[in-house]
Amino acid sequence: MQNSTIDNSEDENSSRRSRRNVLKLGSAGLLAGLAGCTGGENTSSSETVTAAFVYDDVAKGVSFINSHEEARKEVEQRYDWLETQQSYEVEVEDSEAIFRRYAQEGVDIVFGNGFGYQDPMATLSQEFTDVRWENCAGFRTNENLGLFYTNQEEARYVLGKAAAMLMDDGESLGYIGSFPIALTKRNINALTLGARSVDPEATTIPQFVNTWYDPPKEQQATESLAESGAGSVFQVTDSAAPPQTANELGIFGTGMWGSMNDEGGENYLSGVVCNWTPHYDRKLNQVRDGEWESEFVYGGFEEGMIEFDEFGPNVSQEVETMAMETKEKIANGEISIWDGSEFEEADPRAEIYEGTDSYVDGVNV
Repeated sequence: MQNSTIDNSEDENSSRRSRRNVLKLGSAGLLAGLAGCTGGENTSSSETVTAAFVYDDVAKGVSFINSHEEARKEVEQRYDWLETQQSYEVEVEDSEAIFRRYAQEGVDIVFGNGFGYQDPMATLSQEFTDVRWENCAGFRTNENLGLFYTNQEEARYVLGKAAAMLMDDGESLGYIGSFPIALTKRNINALTLGARSVDPEATTIPQFVNTWYDPPKEQQATESLAESGAGSVFQVTDSAAPPQTANELGIFGTGMWGSMNDEGGENYLSGVVCNWTPHYDRKLNQVRDGEWESEFVYGGFEEGMIEFDEFGPNVSQEVETMAMETKEKIANGEISIWDGSEFEEADPRAEIYEGTDSYVDGVNV
């Protein structure tokens, strides 16, 4: 097992400049990319698999990038036939050269973990057909380009129920969003539906900070939500400022990507933990066995790609039991979180990237 790194970082504290650069894409491009393809099957097996992982930031703290790095390290440790390489802080405009170099060097599969990587990956996947290509957070697929992401709204729904059980009457749920994109709106809707399944009058206050990582902005947003009557604060941003600030203010805070339990302190509710390991494990084994094919993977509880963080000390056993029982029912299909809503029959692939442009009842915008 070998592990080599192509490190393009300039400064460990540089901002997340290009990750999932969603605001630069128009609706025409979104709609053009929604038709998925399968195929591209390679029937030959390989004794050794070489995989490249490309990121648009460094792996540090509890973050989107680090959640992927932890999964890469885990699968690398499992298999002596696996070799991995990594590139960090790869800007979208520089990514084609990095991807091309990996393809020319003969890697077996490339994972591009950033929304903005999908266009160069789509182009190169058709040029380098002996290489398998997987994009996280985009929307384009072809016969040699797969797409994957985590079904976070399942966990949002359950934690919305938990918050409604824990908060005082009249308190709202606060949600710190990065950008007002379809994926974020879908998570806000799921959170609200979960809360309203407990309290039909429950409301959610969203506040967008227009960044994926800015601790001061996230702190200010948390304070603002508390002043507006939020008794719990959720987030899709990367820093631990929201749960830390919520704890200081005496309201419930939650984490994202990995565990923020320590920062959340006494008032930590739980968090959404993204586990990319099952996807990497399955896809790498498919490459080794000559069975890889292009797919749209949106993994949640059932696939083991979404988990709860440890529950905080002020979360009652009743609430924790409810959460785990609801998680099991969602995983086995007994509960559909969208039942009774306008999104009940929606196609997840279309909705998460382009189609969700409205909120359910109870979201105060």
